[in-house]
Amino acid sequence: MKNTSKLQIATMTQKEEGKVPKWQRSAIIDENLNVYVPAAASGNEVLAVMCALQDGVSSISSLGHAFLPADWMKNNYPDIACYCDKVSAKLRYEFHSFDFNSL
Repeated sequence: MKNTSKLQIATMTQKEEGKVPKWQRSAIIDENLNVYVPAAASGNEVLAVMCALQDGVSSISSLGHAFLPADWMKNNYPDIACYCDKVSAKLRYEFHSFDFNSL
């Protein structure tokens, strides 16, 4: 597990309330601009976390689910590479000047 002292959770809004759970619409960014996406995006959250741990990759537990580095996810699950790239680009753009020391 990664130290969660300097993390920001970003949640995408939805047009209709209650359709998509908050955790599925969320991603996490840390002070080094590393982006974490829901491990469940892989299709099997538990298996993805086990594989990541075996690779020595840190996970973050938030909103009742595991989040894994987007870069690791896209390399290990090419079917979601586009999703990982889009989420990473958006969060890095939005948070590139965010003062994580203010947390």
